[in-house]
Amino acid sequence: MGTLSNSLVAITEDFLEFARANLPLYTSVPNYDRLVLRDAGTGYDQFLDQPQAETAWMKLDFLHTPAYTTTLGVGGEDEQVSILQIALNYPLLTGQKALYEAYDLLRNHYVAGKSLTYSGTTVKILRCGITEPVKSGDSFRAFVSIEWRVRHVRPNPLT
Repeated sequence: MGTLSNSLVAITEDFLEFARANLPLYTSVPNYDRLVLRDAGTGYDQFLDQPQAETAWMKLDFLHTPAYTTTLGVGGEDEQVSILQIALNYPLLTGQKALYEAYDLLRNHYVAGKSLTYSGTTVKILRCGITEPVKSGDSFRAFVSIEWRVRHVRPNPLT
């Protein structure tokens, strides 16, 4: 696996582990057909083919920027900045309070400077923020963005 792949695994695994323990919501993961709820008590997954009006759920997406040079030359480092974007969706009857409580949990977990490591690749959290919640169909929706960076060694083009 490459550095970017390892960084995606690092942040996804950390997020799913955190969500399993703290945010009992159905989750849509990129390249996954159904919503999944990881049950911390039983360890089993529950599935939904699509969100239900009375069900709180979240959707994960990854946004990437081009890598840029941080140090020069062969063996120098490039830095990739990416965003884990989480669409939080809560039924209208639960109000915005539950949505903001979920955000507070995420913000307190993904503090600036936190490091996550997978297979020798370290991800550094830069910031965590939220958009203003809006009414979307039968739910309130807001986007939480967790910005992170990973550095990787530039390969030698002559080998």
